[in-house]
Amino acid sequence: MRFEYLNGVSSIESTLLEQIVEAQQMDNYCKQIIDNEINPSNYQCKFTVQNRIVIANGRYFIPANHTLRNLLLKQCHDSHGHVGISNTYELLSRLAYWKNMFKDVRNYTRQCIQCQRNKPPHQHPHGLLQPLEVPDSRWQSVAIDFITRLPKSNSLMPL
Repeated sequence: MRFEYLNGVSSIESTLLEQIVEAQQMDNYCKQIIDNEINPSNYQCKFTVQNRIVIANGRYFIPANHTLRNLLLKQCHDSHGHVGISNTYELLSRLAYWKNMFKDVRNYTRQCIQCQRNKPPHQHPHGLLQPLEVPDSRWQSVAIDFITRLPKSNSLMPL
């Protein structure tokens, strides 16, 4: 069930909105904004309060509630087809706001198992293997591998 709760703010599912309202009521920072104890003009984003819900720059302000933030990230990333960092951030930023939101979107997307499995390769295709020529006689070809910076073993230097 979707509905428009506030003018100018995107519609969201009613259960999700209830969770946002509940999280804001439990958060001390949001309580101070609602009760006008904090002057919102001192901050980068424009805070307003409508129907006892904190709105930041026309989007729902999401308090420091990791469960709620992960639910929003899952809804914007997983349910839209694992669209990547930029598109997930775009979808989420239409609806919600919290400090360092892009960083959280980036971390969530990078840890997504399906995205890791289905990520297309960003490399050029490898060429065909080029076999080495087989020498005609012994000692015709000599190769040496130089290995440096080996760790000490029982306080002795390796050869």
